[in-house]
Amino acid sequence: MIIVATLAFLAETRIEQGVMTGLFNTASYAGFTFLSAVAGLVAGNVGFLAAFLLMAGMAAAVAVPPIGRCRCEYRG
Repeated sequence: MIIVATLAFLAETRIEQGVMTGLFNTASYAGFTFLSAVAGLVAGNVGFLAAFLLMAGMAAAVAVPPIGRCRCEYRG
């Protein structure tokens, strides 16, 4: 859901979409790599609930800051 929302946000802005989409994809795949390793370490040491809460918090930290920052006009 966050990936689709971020790409929709990029589509509405007037910035260089090709470059930003490439950087976003690179960061996404790096996140998939590192977050799964971190979740496995946390789940192994503390438990699955702690790993889930940590990942949910990290997802919220990525999703919440851009909300309301779009300077584009919505033409719905």
